[in-house]
Amino acid sequence: MSMEKNFEKALSWLKTYRTFAIVGANTNPEKYGYKYAKTLKEAGFNVIPVNPKYEEVVGLKCYPSLKDLDEKPDVVIAIVSPKISAKVAEACKELGLPRLWLPPETWNDEILAYCNENSIDVVYDICPLMATNYLLQQRSGG
Repeated sequence: MSMEKNFEKALSWLKTYRTFAIVGANTNPEKYGYKYAKTLKEAGFNVIPVNPKYEEVVGLKCYPSLKDLDEKPDVVIAIVSPKISAKVAEACKELGLPRLWLPPETWNDEILAYCNENSIDVVYDICPLMATNYLLQQRSGG
């Protein structure tokens, strides 16, 4: 898929879906796991942080794993290494979570193939911050 089509898909997900689980959510403001959670929360999305290291991220309850969630997210964002993203993809299959967003440096061709083989829709190599900020600028007429 071209990057342009991938970016369009990312924007359509942001326009269509409200609940985003962020695997790799973080309490460190310098980390993308924090920035994604904060930006999506401030943009009005329902954010579900996932990381076994924390009880709370950006003022929201943080869950140890996807299987521990109280609600089913529309989209799972994995801001972790490709090795862990592969496990996230497996959890998505097991839990029936149909959409996985893999930002830059979180994916490889094997993960994309696994998702394709298991009917998991994927956005990859697109930064959620960039896509969300682009959408917000569009909405405000910028």
